[in-house]
Amino acid sequence: MEGRERGVTLALALAVALAAAAVDLPHVLVGGGLGAVLGWLGATDLRTHRVPNRVVLPATGALLAVLAAWSVPSGDPSRLADAVLGAAGAGLVLLAVAAATRGGVGLGDVKVAALAGLWTGWLDPWGPAAMLLAAVVAGGASALVRRLVRRTSLREHVAFVPSLALGTVVATWWTRWGI
Repeated sequence: MEGRERGVTLALALAVALAAAAVDLPHVLVGGGLGAVLGWLGATDLRTHRVPNRVVLPATGALLAVLAAWSVPSGDPSRLADAVLGAAGAGLVLLAVAAATRGGVGLGDVKVAALAGLWTGWLDPWGPAAMLLAAVVAGGASALVRRLVRRTSLREHVAFVPSLALGTVVATWWTRWGI
């Protein structure tokens, strides 16, 4: 499968996975859209080890705008605050890891963590923590398998955005259905 085909396949799979966890049509649409963006970003990170700002920054702004619009009719601004705190918290955790590892985690990973933290924080205040935990487990498992199967070095770059995307799916399902 070619790089672009893998990107489309991953984007569709994550769109379906996030949309399937939804309880109503707005969450289906937004979760599906976010899944598609995360899938495309994950495939791009796997292929190029880059996360394009021209995708992640507008996606974050659009998601923030949608969540802000949802918080007005609900009369519950605390959900928006949870979402913003989730974005800040997830982004800051990965920023600290990026600073500590001097290149082990890139700033693109930090921005994607903030995007995922925004969504998972909206769903549940503990969502970003669940997302990061699942992402670390998935990333560690991926690195271990690569090390054992391909005999890669410990210093080889491992794309982390796919793990963040999987962590977002896990956190979404956990916050919605307790899975």
